[in-house]
Amino acid sequence: MPAYMRDHAVYYAGPAKTPAGYASGSFGPTTAGRMTPMWIGFQAAGGSLVMLAKGNRSAGVTAACQKVRRVFYLGSIGGAAGQAGAGLHYQG
Repeated sequence: MPAYMRDHAVYYAGPAKTPAGYASGSFGPTTAGRMTPMWIGFQAAGGSLVMLAKGNRSAGVTAACQKVRRVFYLGSIGGAAGQAGAGLHYQG
């Protein structure tokens, strides 16, 4: 496990298409549930103690967060990335 993946929060995100005049498309959090199968192995290997994604986690992941390593999940609402990215424009 690279030190960076142990020492920093993990942001479950996926980029969208880049609109003309923008530096990037929205880079919003992806649904946390999609990452559950990978999360167990990631944590077993000593992965980050902080996750940021969209939506609720399953009861199994929530229990593991509390029991295994005291992991924190920071959930976000859908659409927040689009709002935040609305003010970012490419100036090249």
